[in-house]
Amino acid sequence: MKEPLVSVFMMAYNHEKYIIQAIDSILMQKVDFEYEIVIGEDCSTDQTRDILLSYKKKYPNKFNLLLHEKNVGAMKNQNAVLNACKGKYIAFCEGDDYWIDSNKLQKQVDFLEANSDYGLVYTNYKRFIDKSKQFETIVNNNKYSGNLLNELIINNFIGTLTVLLKKEFIVDLEKDCEDLFLQNPKIGDMILWIYLANKTKIHYIDDVTAVYRVLETSISNSINYDKQKDFFDEGYKIKSYFINKYSNNLKKNTETIYRE
Repeated sequence: MKEPLVSVFMMAYNHEKYIIQAIDSILMQKVDFEYEIVIGEDCSTDQTRDILLSYKKKYPNKFNLLLHEKNVGAMKNQNAVLNACKGKYIAFCEGDDYWIDSNKLQKQVDFLEANSDYGLVYTNYKRFIDKSKQFETIVNNNKYSGNLLNELIINNFIGTLTVLLKKEFIVDLEKDCEDLFLQNPKIGDMILWIYLANKTKIHYIDDVTAVYRVLETSISNSINYDKQKDFFDEGYKIKSYFINKYSNNLKKNTETIYRE
């Protein structure tokens, strides 16, 4: 296999009910380049690991599995998977989400290859309520492109499962934000988008390319009050950190934000 142009990032923990759909949605992509699937399996207690090993056996050159010997938690797992990605670009699909557009990767790669001043491209997506087995009717109105540092500090509106980014912009993430990671933050995607938005422009494609599965057990969708509070406290901590870190860059970026 040639060196992959794209690495598809995935974290998996107790996703046996969903991960086949997630992986198959990646394998259905129609592309004219090589890609790999890098999965951090965080010592699940169900059959998730066995499912991944069966895919690895069937597609030995397509999968890079990071099989943790003990549960390391979301942030350490995220950083391990990011560091293992070999592609020029990194796409994201968690083990309980899935893509529905077979041309998703090709469209996003084509845009970034043609627009060197952009480092991330994202799209629209659907939300599926796992408990009721129904799709939400919410319309996404956060369709922003440009220099989005200010916007992303206000609101984390980018759907992780829709993102393709240039790896070069995050290779120094752990070193540059070492003091933040020492606080063991729990919202890794928010950190990625704000950090990258300080370095490059971001583009929105108005296509629905993926499905986000809303689970009551996830930290961002829990119905437990204490967990909700913890989630908002985490967001406040991360936003405060970057407001202080990038204070000199916030005002000058507001003039270049535009909405499609």
